[in-house]
Amino acid sequence: VGNYLEAAKYYQIKAYLRRKVADPTKVLDKILAKYEDDHRTYRSKLGFKVVESPTRAQECLAVVNLYDAHLDKLSLGSTTDRHITFKENLELFDAAFSELVGALVSLNPERIVIPLGNDLYHTNDFEGKTKKGTVLEDLVDPYETYDEITEVAVEIVARLAKIAPTTVMMIHGNHDYDKVHTLATCLRLLFKNNPRVDICAERKA
Repeated sequence: VGNYLEAAKYYQIKAYLRRKVADPTKVLDKILAKYEDDHRTYRSKLGFKVVESPTRAQECLAVVNLYDAHLDKLSLGSTTDRHITFKENLELFDAAFSELVGALVSLNPERIVIPLGNDLYHTNDFEGKTKKGTVLEDLVDPYETYDEITEVAVEIVARLAKIAPTTVMMIHGNHDYDKVHTLATCLRLLFKNNPRVDICAERKA
């Protein structure tokens, strides 16, 4: 819009601007297209043969990863949007695991690998501390929860072993380093006569 102001002897110009917003779908299409071009060039140089559409008849390895569960940590309404008890933690974890088991059955894997531990327990000891000694808050009494969480881990391995031979990789978390070591001992003793279960519990010094 232009106006000529006689008294001031100059033109007044008004411009109305609108922010240009890119279409998210078009941006994503460009990114994917660039990735596909780069990937095609890369694999052609290396001579890779890529299977575009693998079928379920082919051999497959399933990796089940349920890490950082912190099952005995309480979720308080004052710090989150809802209060969740220890029992509810176990129920939510079981529901998530059961959903994965359903998917595994349909895939019919040759072998299953599960990293187990990795802060499955919220505390390293029975005094409410991490491996480095940090005092933790908002937790259930470790004496009350240790057996139940250990039982959850045992059930996980047993259920997976029914589907396919299972390798359990014991992962020592920064919260539950020592408890994972005791869990590995329990699992090794419980499944020592089960040829479908292999417990790998190497530990850094």
